[in-house]
Amino acid sequence: MKKIALGFVLLAWGLMPTPLLAAERQDLLDIASGAVVLTTTSEYNAEWAALLLLDGTPDTGWCSAENQAYPNTIMMELARQFQVTEFVIDNTNTQESNYPGISARKFELYASTTSHAEGFALVCSGEAAKGERKVFALDKPAKAQWLKLVVLSNWGDPAYTEIMELEAYGETVGAAPQKRSISGVYDTNYHLMRLEQDGSTIEGCYDWENGTLSGTTDGRVI
Repeated sequence: MKKIALGFVLLAWGLMPTPLLAAERQDLLDIASGAVVLTTTSEYNAEWAALLLLDGTPDTGWCSAENQAYPNTIMMELARQFQVTEFVIDNTNTQESNYPGISARKFELYASTTSHAEGFALVCSGEAAKGERKVFALDKPAKAQWLKLVVLSNWGDPAYTEIMELEAYGETVGAAPQKRSISGVYDTNYHLMRLEQDGSTIEGCYDWENGTLSGTTDGRVI
Protein backbone atom coordinates (compact mmCIF):
# COMPACT_ATOMS: atom_id res chain seq x y z
CA MET A 1 0.00 0.00 0.00
CA LYS A 2 1.24 3.49 -0.80
CA LYS A 3 2.98 5.34 2.00
CA ILE A 4 1.98 8.99 2.26
CA ALA A 5 2.56 11.83 4.69
CA LEU A 6 0.02 12.37 7.42
CA GLY A 7 -2.12 15.14 5.97
CA PHE A 8 -5.11 15.35 8.28
CA VAL A 9 -5.75 15.65 12.00
CA LEU A 10 -6.28 12.54 14.13
CA LEU A 11 -8.39 12.94 17.23
CA ALA A 12 -6.98 9.67 18.57
CA TRP A 13 -3.95 11.09 20.38
CA GLY A 14 -5.73 12.62 23.37
CA LEU A 15 -6.44 15.93 21.66
CA MET A 16 -10.21 15.72 21.92
CA PRO A 17 -11.56 19.29 22.03
CA THR A 18 -14.18 20.52 24.45
CA PRO A 19 -17.57 19.87 22.77
CA LEU A 20 -19.47 22.92 21.63
CA LEU A 21 -22.86 23.49 23.16
CA ALA A 22 -25.76 23.65 20.71
CA ALA A 23 -26.25 27.35 21.42
CA GLU A 24 -22.61 28.20 20.73
CA ARG A 25 -21.26 29.27 17.37
CA GLN A 26 -18.89 27.03 15.47
CA ASP A 27 -15.25 27.90 16.02
CA LEU A 28 -13.72 27.63 12.55
CA LEU A 29 -10.20 27.33 14.02
CA ASP A 30 -10.89 24.10 15.84
CA ILE A 31 -9.68 20.56 15.19
CA ALA A 32 -13.28 19.36 15.45
CA SER A 33 -14.22 21.79 12.66
CA GLY A 34 -11.50 20.39 10.38
CA ALA A 35 -8.89 23.11 10.90
CA VAL A 36 -5.21 22.14 10.90
CA VAL A 37 -1.86 23.81 11.52
CA LEU A 38 0.36 23.47 8.47
CA THR A 39 3.58 25.13 9.63
CA THR A 40 5.05 27.22 12.40
CA THR A 41 8.38 29.00 12.56
CA SER A 42 9.04 27.69 16.07
CA GLU A 43 7.52 25.79 18.98
CA TYR A 44 9.01 24.83 22.35
CA ASN A 45 8.24 21.08 22.16
CA ALA A 46 5.41 18.64 21.42
CA GLU A 47 3.63 19.61 24.65
CA TRP A 48 3.59 23.24 23.47
CA ALA A 49 2.91 22.60 19.78
CA ALA A 50 1.02 25.04 17.58
CA LEU A 51 -1.63 22.36 16.97
CA LEU A 52 -2.77 22.88 20.56
CA LEU A 53 -3.98 26.35 19.58
CA LEU A 54 -6.87 24.57 17.84
CA ASP A 55 -7.82 21.98 20.46
CA GLY A 56 -10.82 23.85 21.85
CA THR A 57 -9.45 24.73 25.29
CA PRO A 58 -7.09 27.37 26.77
CA ASP A 59 -5.72 24.73 29.15
CA THR A 60 -3.07 23.84 26.55
CA GLY A 61 -1.39 26.04 23.99
CA TRP A 62 1.64 27.10 21.97
CA CYS A 63 4.98 28.40 23.17
CA SER A 64 7.78 29.62 20.95
CA ALA A 65 11.20 28.02 20.98
CA GLU A 66 13.67 29.48 23.48
CA ASN A 67 15.13 32.81 22.36
CA GLN A 68 12.70 32.92 19.41
CA ALA A 69 10.01 34.86 21.21
CA TYR A 70 9.07 36.81 18.06
CA PRO A 71 8.43 37.27 15.27
CA ASN A 72 6.74 33.91 14.75
CA THR A 73 4.41 32.80 11.98
CA ILE A 74 1.71 30.13 12.29
CA MET A 75 0.06 28.89 9.08
CA MET A 76 -3.41 27.33 9.36
CA GLU A 77 -5.87 25.78 6.93
CA LEU A 78 -9.63 25.83 7.41
CA ALA A 79 -11.85 22.94 6.34
CA ARG A 80 -13.30 25.03 3.49
CA GLN A 81 -13.76 28.65 2.48
CA PHE A 82 -15.42 30.95 4.99
CA GLN A 83 -16.25 34.62 5.33
CA VAL A 84 -14.37 35.31 8.55
CA THR A 85 -15.85 38.09 10.67
CA GLU A 86 -14.12 37.66 14.05
CA PHE A 87 -10.73 36.47 15.29
CA VAL A 88 -9.81 35.62 18.88
CA ILE A 89 -6.47 35.36 20.68
CA ASP A 90 -6.84 33.72 24.08
CA ASN A 91 -3.91 34.31 26.44
CA THR A 92 -5.78 32.89 29.43
CA ASN A 93 -3.53 30.51 31.40
CA THR A 94 -0.27 31.71 29.89
CA GLN A 95 2.55 31.38 32.43
CA GLU A 96 2.58 35.06 33.40
CA SER A 97 3.27 34.25 37.05
CA ASN A 98 6.56 32.51 36.20
CA TYR A 99 7.45 34.37 33.00
CA PRO A 100 6.09 37.93 33.22
CA GLY A 101 5.22 39.29 29.78
CA ILE A 102 5.14 35.90 28.02
CA SER A 103 1.68 36.50 26.49
CA ALA A 104 1.59 37.43 22.80
CA ARG A 105 0.95 41.11 22.16
CA LYS A 106 1.07 42.70 18.68
CA PHE A 107 0.02 40.55 15.75
CA GLU A 108 -1.10 40.56 12.10
CA LEU A 109 -3.55 38.13 10.52
CA TYR A 110 -3.49 37.40 6.80
CA ALA A 111 -6.05 35.45 4.72
CA SER A 112 -5.89 33.64 1.38
CA THR A 113 -8.24 31.63 -0.81
CA THR A 114 -5.45 30.70 -3.25
CA SER A 115 -3.10 28.41 -1.31
CA HIS A 116 -0.96 28.23 1.81
CA ALA A 117 1.89 29.83 -0.13
CA GLU A 118 0.36 32.82 -1.91
CA GLY A 119 -2.59 35.17 -2.27
CA PHE A 120 -2.47 36.56 1.28
CA ALA A 121 -3.91 39.91 2.28
CA LEU A 122 -3.83 41.58 5.69
CA VAL A 123 -7.31 41.30 7.26
CA CYS A 124 -6.70 42.08 10.94
CA SER A 125 -4.04 43.51 13.22
CA GLY A 126 -3.98 44.55 16.82
CA GLU A 127 -2.78 43.96 20.34
CA ALA A 128 -3.74 40.83 22.26
CA ALA A 129 -4.51 41.08 25.98
CA LYS A 130 -1.96 40.11 28.61
CA GLY A 131 -3.18 36.93 30.30
CA GLU A 132 -6.71 37.31 28.93
CA ARG A 133 -8.95 36.47 25.97
CA LYS A 134 -9.63 39.20 23.41
CA VAL A 135 -12.02 39.27 20.44
CA PHE A 136 -11.17 41.21 17.28
CA ALA A 137 -13.97 42.14 14.89
CA LEU A 138 -12.65 42.43 11.33
CA ASP A 139 -13.34 45.76 9.62
CA LYS A 140 -15.07 43.78 6.85
CA PRO A 141 -15.64 40.04 6.30
CA ALA A 142 -12.61 38.30 4.82
CA LYS A 143 -12.95 35.29 2.54
CA ALA A 144 -10.39 32.72 3.65
CA GLN A 145 -9.37 29.08 3.57
CA TRP A 146 -5.83 29.71 4.79
CA LEU A 147 -4.99 31.99 7.72
CA LYS A 148 -1.49 33.19 8.57
CA LEU A 149 -0.89 34.61 12.03
CA VAL A 150 2.28 36.67 12.51
CA VAL A 151 3.18 37.29 16.16
CA LEU A 152 5.19 40.51 16.24
CA SER A 153 5.81 41.00 19.97
CA ASN A 154 4.92 39.90 23.49
CA TRP A 155 4.43 41.76 26.77
CA GLY A 156 8.10 41.70 27.77
CA ASP A 157 9.51 38.21 28.29
CA PRO A 158 12.87 38.08 26.47
CA ALA A 159 12.92 34.35 25.68
CA TYR A 160 9.41 33.02 25.06
CA THR A 161 5.95 33.90 23.75
CA GLU A 162 2.79 31.93 24.51
CA ILE A 163 -0.77 31.78 23.19
CA MET A 164 -3.26 29.31 24.65
CA GLU A 165 -6.00 29.25 22.00
CA LEU A 166 -7.04 30.77 18.68
CA GLU A 167 -10.63 31.08 17.43
CA ALA A 168 -12.33 32.37 14.29
CA TYR A 169 -16.00 32.86 13.44
CA GLY A 170 -17.91 33.48 10.22
CA GLU A 171 -20.12 31.98 7.53
CA THR A 172 -19.52 29.27 4.93
CA VAL A 173 -18.86 30.20 1.30
CA GLY A 174 -19.94 28.08 -1.69
CA ALA A 175 -20.50 24.35 -1.89
CA ALA A 176 -18.99 21.91 0.58
CA PRO A 177 -15.71 20.31 -0.58
CA GLN A 178 -15.86 16.83 -2.04
CA LYS A 179 -15.23 14.08 0.50
CA ARG A 180 -12.18 11.88 -0.07
CA SER A 181 -11.01 8.47 1.05
CA ILE A 182 -8.28 8.43 3.66
CA SER A 183 -7.37 4.74 3.45
CA GLY A 184 -3.61 4.25 3.30
CA VAL A 185 -0.36 3.97 5.24
CA TYR A 186 0.79 7.12 7.01
CA ASP A 187 4.09 8.20 8.54
CA THR A 188 3.36 9.59 12.02
CA ASN A 189 5.24 10.38 15.23
CA TYR A 190 3.98 6.99 16.44
CA HIS A 191 5.69 5.24 13.50
CA LEU A 192 3.73 3.84 10.52
CA MET A 193 -0.05 3.69 10.75
CA ARG A 194 -2.46 1.90 8.44
CA LEU A 195 -6.06 3.06 8.00
CA GLU A 196 -8.95 1.32 6.24
CA GLN A 197 -12.11 3.28 5.45
CA ASP A 198 -15.54 1.74 4.80
CA GLY A 199 -18.04 4.51 4.22
CA SER A 200 -17.64 6.78 7.23
CA THR A 201 -16.16 4.04 9.43
CA ILE A 202 -12.41 3.91 10.09
CA GLU A 203 -10.30 1.10 11.54
CA GLY A 204 -6.54 0.98 11.78
CA CYS A 205 -3.35 -0.04 13.52
CA TYR A 206 0.07 1.46 14.05
CA ASP A 207 3.62 0.32 14.75
CA TRP A 208 3.81 1.34 18.40
CA GLU A 209 2.95 -1.11 21.19
CA ASN A 210 0.50 -2.94 18.90
CA GLY A 211 -1.73 0.12 18.82
CA THR A 212 -5.17 0.03 17.20
CA LEU A 213 -7.81 2.62 16.56
CA SER A 214 -11.41 2.83 15.35
CA GLY A 215 -13.84 5.64 14.73
CA THR A 216 -15.62 7.62 12.05
CA THR A 217 -14.64 10.30 9.55
CA ASP A 218 -16.20 13.04 7.49
CA GLY A 219 -13.35 12.73 4.97
CA ARG A 220 -11.14 15.29 6.71
CA VAL A 221 -11.25 14.66 10.43
CA ILE A 222 -11.20 11.32 12.25
